[in-house]
Amino acid sequence: SKDIIFITTPSSVKNHAALDHWLLDYHRSPLLPSDGMFRGGEIWAALSLDIPNASVGSIAIAFEGDNGEFPNLDLVNVAVSIIKRVGLKVVLPVAQERSNFWQRLGLSSKLPFGLGDKCKTLHAIMTSQAIGRATGHHGAFKAYRVEAISLVGVAADSGKKLQSKDIEKYAEVVELMVRVVSNILERFHQSFFFWLLTSEIRYVPVEEYLLPCAFLLLPLLLRAYSMHHTASKLTRWPVKELLLVF
Repeated sequence: SKDIIFITTPSSVKNHAALDHWLLDYHRSPLLPSDGMFRGGEIWAALSLDIPNASVGSIAIAFEGDNGEFPNLDLVNVAVSIIKRVGLKVVLPVAQERSNFWQRLGLSSKLPFGLGDKCKTLHAIMTSQAIGRATGHHGAFKAYRVEAISLVGVAADSGKKLQSKDIEKYAEVVELMVRVVSNILERFHQSFFFWLLTSEIRYVPVEEYLLPCAFLLLPLLLRAYSMHHTASKLTRWPVKELLLVF
């Protein structure tokens, strides 16, 4: 079993500034004078919890960190499996926030085999990664090699207030996540750290989406080689200077 540390942050503080200060103090050198902070050892994983004051219809998984960093894909897959097992719907908040762009295009319903929704999700995640801004308190942990995600309760369309059964389902998700993380014997490393999602259960690995980028850079490399080859023909190096250069 692992130690479990609960942290509460004031809602008046924007972003994750308060959590940044706590993590800085937590990871300070043990050689410095003691500050009275309780330390439970090295942190391997973290969950940021956010539940609305309304009936929970689904749970959104936020994972985008600062500078476009993502957590290990295993942590996201575990969260998706647990949320579905409890009976709640999984939502990717980034895809929901940037869906207006695709609604204006009107392509989501026109493309077959659900390609519109997949392209919408992929575009939203790539845009969020390019912006490089964390979408929750989980973003503060990545600087300390801690895999973290946010579980955000999404209010149902019924408009009902938060009930005890909603808290029970949300608490069950948190309990199962804590049980899974408590059973790991080492840091998350088996899965991908560079990935893109087309849905909550489909991902694009790094070796697939970096290949088109390599082809885009190929003309630049060929042009650079051509310029180097042309310059070497025009410049005649004397033997003595050539030996001196090498």
